[in-house]
Amino acid sequence: AQSERNPWVMLTSALLTCCQASEGRLDLGQELVSMVRSLYKTKHKLPVQCIRHLAQLLLQNQPSLQQPALKLMSESGDEQLLQLTLDQINTMSAETASSCDTELLSLLLDAGLLVGCVSSALYPLLSSHMLSHQQEGGWDVEKAAADLIAAGHRPEAGSLLLAHRGTHQAQFTFNSALAVVKKWL
Repeated sequence: AQSERNPWVMLTSALLTCCQASEGRLDLGQELVSMVRSLYKTKHKLPVQCIRHLAQLLLQNQPSLQQPALKLMSESGDEQLLQLTLDQINTMSAETASSCDTELLSLLLDAGLLVGCVSSALYPLLSSHMLSHQQEGGWDVEKAAADLIAAGHRPEAGSLLLAHRGTHQAQFTFNSALAVVKKWL
């Protein structure tokens, strides 16, 4: 109840209620993310409960607002919100996953959610983003592979290492991925 009375949450709720045009919703979602981010380094920084409430408001309105909600939840650092993020990602369709922007992919990798996304339609995009933007994001592919192995995803770990180390595509098979995991880790 206290989070519902927060002025920023009330503003967001009013904006979501007033803005009914579907083409404006994508911009509205990004504007809301920008608004919340602008509060991070101020005394008005929203507590986790308010972020949770904002994310729920975004998720309830329309599928086009799912990405802004996922961005807010993944950068919150809160375990419950990270779990909700994984739940949302694991129910994503392939079409929805393909429309995810690079900012969201980077935030998910920064939050350490690669392993939790293995069974989702978003995993191929996440792993590809990790490999192609490794220098910019500072993600450790070797550590990610070790985390995948620890979670029981040996083939995915092997494939990630093969792609990272530049193995020739003719050798890029399921069995060779498993063999490489045993050799390298």
